[in-house]
Amino acid sequence: MLLVLSFFLIGYCIRAAVLYAAWLQKPVELICSATNGFASVLPQLSGNDSVRGFTRMKTADLAQDERRLTVTKVSASFLTDCYGIPESAHVIWVNEAAFAEMAGVSSQSSVQFRSTLDGKPFACEIIRTALLPEGDPYAVLAVSESELHDASELLICLRDQNTAAITSLGLRIRNPEQLITAKHEQEMLIVRIRLGILSAVLSFLAASANYRFSCCL
Repeated sequence: MLLVLSFFLIGYCIRAAVLYAAWLQKPVELICSATNGFASVLPQLSGNDSVRGFTRMKTADLAQDERRLTVTKVSASFLTDCYGIPESAHVIWVNEAAFAEMAGVSSQSSVQFRSTLDGKPFACEIIRTALLPEGDPYAVLAVSESELHDASELLICLRDQNTAAITSLGLRIRNPEQLITAKHEQEMLIVRIRLGILSAVLSFLAASANYRFSCCL
């Protein structure tokens, strides 16, 4: 029985290690600002292999009656480069949580919506997609580059959890909670792997001792 448990725990460790490897490759989005603007930063981001995509960004309030949703305005190229979302006009792409807030529980993947965006009448289609990060409600709207030219924040999508590409450019990260959450996930995965290895070793040693003891009887 102990030997079976040992093999089970070894399998658990392997699975946890695979999850950790996948976590290391998980894209991360960071909202950044720069004291002296982005003019000198953008060319360096374009040539950085760690950066999947970037865009100037703004936020807007989508409202219909009592329902409210913060929408992130980004460039169409950012959605395509980072998430494979095609360019489309008057379409707000949302994750599961955001779709539930605006459309309620529904089996539909999209809804036509008449509302206001920052207080102005706005008609659009809201499409639910699994391509966007899950968790908190997240909604994005592709707008023209000219509409974003005076934005004070930059949204950067990294290919993995290594943020050195950002900090080396002197950018200030405006959503550090993203890094705190990622750090917590990393620590939990490492603890699971270590505990799994320790438990597997102890179970194997106990199984070996039990086998030697039974042979002596």
